[in-house]
Amino acid sequence: MIEAINIEKSYFQTKIFSKKRVVTALKNFNLKIERNDIIGLVGESGSGKSTAARIIIGLEKPDKGEILFLGQNISNYSSQQLKEFRRKTQFIFQNPYSSLNPRLKVGYSVEEPLIIHKIFKKKFERREQVFEMLENCGLEREYYDRYPHQLSGGQSQRAAIARALILKPEFIIADEPTSSLDISVQAQILNLLKQFHHKFNITMLFISHDLSVIRFIATKVAVLKDGEVVEFATNEDFFRNPKTQYSKALLSSIAGKN
Repeated sequence: MIEAINIEKSYFQTKIFSKKRVVTALKNFNLKIERNDIIGLVGESGSGKSTAARIIIGLEKPDKGEILFLGQNISNYSSQQLKEFRRKTQFIFQNPYSSLNPRLKVGYSVEEPLIIHKIFKKKFERREQVFEMLENCGLEREYYDRYPHQLSGGQSQRAAIARALILKPEFIIADEPTSSLDISVQAQILNLLKQFHHKFNITMLFISHDLSVIRFIATKVAVLKDGEVVEFATNEDFFRNPKTQYSKALLSSIAGKN
């Protein structure tokens, strides 16, 4: 479905009283995501996970390399093709408030993508679609008229997921979507994402530093070290028989690992 080929990305970093220096975020980054996969992207802080996510979904451009979506290079898209790509791909952020405008009611925030992409001509049709999606995400209709500050962390993330899924995307990137939540709420959100994966056949790139979360949700695991994928395996193979020392070191952090 989506493939990153030989991606490279660097940034200039400046500090007070020091010279500008180049920081390499990704180098020779390759990743192929098949339809209906949930790829768990893991690695230490600073390994390039979030940069990879932003480039794959088109929020940033790589210095070198290509991102292919259904076989086409997204950098060659026309404005209409790019708009369609935006509809088919969505991003779930670590902080749900990144995708919920605090000045807007939750219902309108979820409805807004339908308005932008001109889906449903009549307001009541959009409203019913929002009600259905909120309920699918575990939020009753009354949350339509609430503001983000009136929601708990878990409720806010459910609303953010509803916004991401309202367009029925084919591909989602979830960047640490549960790391700021309580453990009990984490489990609820993970189960919710798994349900949507099975119900709507959504392909997903799930980023996390927590390998116990990856073990639960991912079908395959990609290990990122210094901006490069150093191991790629099925969930079962990775957790039973990791190939690299780096992977083994990451796995050693899981309490009670078999």
